[in-house]
Amino acid sequence: MHTSEWPALEILLVYRCDKLKIFAADLSQNNVNDQLGIPAQQPLLPLEKIVPNLKELSLSGKDVKMILQADFPQHLFGNLRQLDITADDSACFPIWNVLERFHNLEILVLSFLAFNEEVFSEEGSLEKHVGKLAMIKTLELHRHYHLKQLCKQDSKLGPIFQYLEILGVYHCQSLLILLPSSSVSFRNLTKLVAFGCKGLIHLVTSSTAKTLVQLVKVSIYGCRAMTEVVINDKEGVEKEEIVFSKLKALILCDLESLTSFCSANYTFRFPSLEYLEVIGCPKMKIFTTGESITPPRVNVQYGHTSNQQRWANNDLNTTIQQLHAEKLLAVPSSFSTQY
Repeated sequence: MHTSEWPALEILLVYRCDKLKIFAADLSQNNVNDQLGIPAQQPLLPLEKIVPNLKELSLSGKDVKMILQADFPQHLFGNLRQLDITADDSACFPIWNVLERFHNLEILVLSFLAFNEEVFSEEGSLEKHVGKLAMIKTLELHRHYHLKQLCKQDSKLGPIFQYLEILGVYHCQSLLILLPSSSVSFRNLTKLVAFGCKGLIHLVTSSTAKTLVQLVKVSIYGCRAMTEVVINDKEGVEKEEIVFSKLKALILCDLESLTSFCSANYTFRFPSLEYLEVIGCPKMKIFTTGESITPPRVNVQYGHTSNQQRWANNDLNTTIQQLHAEKLLAVPSSFSTQY
């Protein structure tokens, strides 16, 4: 019969509480009941009172839809910076409506949503979509088992990803390629993570790789179908360069099908590379078919402990060939069972 108030609450996480009435979807009906003296089950929290102070909110897809349907004022969610949406079986989750209601989000985490094939579908005007994603700096996707792509290969929504700084995909088993063709811009991306995506064959196309000028760290774990990180999407490549000017760390871990970073005849420049980890990659015989240019000394780790490392002197190909010949790349990581 009573609600509780939490005036200092900044983080609210609600997960798998299906019988819990967190807030009222129809505030006007509550007001009518109050006027008529009708006792009603009160929600756990008066959302309209606590939301203005919230910075991080985690709810089920069902509860998020209730917020979208309720008559809350637009400014109510102005301070919210992180939204986690978990568990929804809708084939088409209203992601654009979510971004319109939670308009100042910087971090968006989507888990266990039943997307058919893509997260962001094309609807309405491109300018409207760009505005909705302008604030999003971090996007994480967890356990979307039917997801094949972020958006269509020839999508007109390319500019919507240009503001992203961190992109992570975890256990998205049907995902085939993470970053599609150059029609999609990821020019501000600094961190890229792919974890346990068993169907992921390639990470990025060569044309998109050229746009990743801000990339600092790439981590790929347990993507056991991946054959190469960068796949060529052009014909007749001759002496073309791809420069990862700010990349400091590249982690390749438990990739049992990986044969090379790239099999096309590109020249790769890594002027800032400091650390390369190659563990559990038994088929990797060479770093790249073309040339790779790095700083004078790159720390290459190939085992579980810090002393299992070598220094590559401008030549990653020779280092990888030696480690493969000595069967030192086949050792799986200590957490390979997590995939």
